[in-house]
Amino acid sequence: MELVGGGTLHEYLHKVPLPTLGSVKFIGAELVCGLQFIHSKGIIHRDLKTENILLTSNGHIKITDFGLALDNVFGKTLARDVMSTPGLAAPEMIMGHPYSSGVDWFAYGAIMHLVLLGVNPFRGRSRAQVERKVLEHQATYTQYGPVTGDFLARLLCKDQSRRLGENGNIREHLFFSSINWEELEAGEVESPVTITQDSMESYTSQRIHVPYGETWKEPIPEVCQQAFDSLPFVCAAWAENYHNASIHPDALPT
Repeated sequence: MELVGGGTLHEYLHKVPLPTLGSVKFIGAELVCGLQFIHSKGIIHRDLKTENILLTSNGHIKITDFGLALDNVFGKTLARDVMSTPGLAAPEMIMGHPYSSGVDWFAYGAIMHLVLLGVNPFRGRSRAQVERKVLEHQATYTQYGPVTGDFLARLLCKDQSRRLGENGNIREHLFFSSINWEELEAGEVESPVTITQDSMESYTSQRIHVPYGETWKEPIPEVCQQAFDSLPFVCAAWAENYHNASIHPDALPT
């Protein structure tokens, strides 16, 4: 994947605690496109969270970190393990029931609640308290207006067979009435999300030091040095302190 310089959605929300409604709808709509695409390929993410949603430098969304994903899943899977962050794990996952891509839509609903309102819908002091709220808390969300309330309530529905995204066309919900889906998927819609500073800029000024203080480490035996022969680059400072492999000639500055 190409470099994504806008940081994570988690970092963005710390800088802009309550984004504009237009930004929220845009983020939500691009996430819908991403989730529907991976689901069409038989992939369930299972760990969707703000830390795993990246922003490009011009404010577009990319879903990352498929380390806990299931693939080749069409319909319900026989998986019964909990593979999600507390507060984002769907009820059926917590209870150990077979689940479908609906677990991603539940996590999506919790993320949209956080983006819209600045707080997680299920909070507690321990994992057990959070999971109990997911299983037992009956919220209507009507205080947020009829459209937004219905949108969140249907996404956070405890019955996966009735959950929006899994059941019904989420793109047709009134919450997304201002979204032109064809233009959005074609990349023709300019993002209203403003990235004030490329997240990579903060790294370019940092100097990453080799841990010279680890003098207790034994030098790599001569017989193992050949493992470094094929490397295109070996840090000179690292080579000086840990092994005697030379820098490959192709990596030398011209």
